[in-house]
Amino acid sequence: MATIGHTSPTLDVLTTAQVSEMTGIPVQTLRAWRHAGTGPRSWKLGNRIRYDRADVLAWLDAQRAATMRGDDLPAA
Repeated sequence: MATIGHTSPTLDVLTTAQVSEMTGIPVQTLRAWRHAGTGPRSWKLGNRIRYDRADVLAWLDAQRAATMRGDDLPAA
């Protein structure tokens, strides 16, 4: 009998405090954004709020793209 290896993607799970440290956004602001349904994607793991690092980085990239100004804008 052959065994088929199964790998699942590994999440790099962050706490609100870690996201705050990573982004410079205050914890209270991240909490307010979550309550308002904005900010980086997050979810509850038990009774704790968690963020996936990839989601936070994607959100940061989207914010940068949406607010970029100046002569060095990428060609459309």
